[in-house]
Amino acid sequence: MSESTSTLPSADTGAVAADRRSPLRRQRAMVLLILALCAAPIVLGTLAFYFFPPHGRTNYGQLIQPHPFVLAARLDDGTALAPPALADRWWLVTVAAGTCEAQCARSLLLMRQLRLAQGKDQDRLGRLLVLEDPRALRDIPPALTSGLRTAVLADGGAGSLAAPASPFDGEDPTAHLYLVDPFGNLMMSFPSDGDPRRMLRDIEHLLQVNSWERVGQP
Repeated sequence: MSESTSTLPSADTGAVAADRRSPLRRQRAMVLLILALCAAPIVLGTLAFYFFPPHGRTNYGQLIQPHPFVLAARLDDGTALAPPALADRWWLVTVAAGTCEAQCARSLLLMRQLRLAQGKDQDRLGRLLVLEDPRALRDIPPALTSGLRTAVLADGGAGSLAAPASPFDGEDPTAHLYLVDPFGNLMMSFPSDGDPRRMLRDIEHLLQVNSWERVGQP
């Protein structure tokens, strides 16, 4: 009787196949390790900000329970002053009830300097002036209106600015600068005659944290 030839793969064949798969596995492991190392600073930084804040860290600006920034006003392109028109950017907001006099001009200058100080991130920070009367723009130096967005209250309704139902919660809005987040929510206020350096630190910190949160978003 002749000896039959086995069709089963030999142990040597299995070893060769395993050897061929090993480099592929090592490449996949290396890619996963690189991705983990790249993501680690972002993940750890975000966790540290939310769960392990540095001892004694405080905000200079007054935090506000975030709520939509909505006024009976029209922006300079005709759209309503509401969150959809303010999306995807942070906004510094100042209010001029009546003419834009010395305090209003100082606030506009401060907003301009705070934006320029952001360097490469300055396009992430817009400036908005809410006006009772559009004629007030004639009193503002052109250097301060360049790149400035404006919104005019409907029917000159300045009385609604400090009303309890307004987004300013009954405060005198002309005494503050406000910060609106990229979702169109009012979330922080600064005294209009406050310390610019401390305002700058708050804004830089918020932009940095927002950059971490945007990682991976389309």
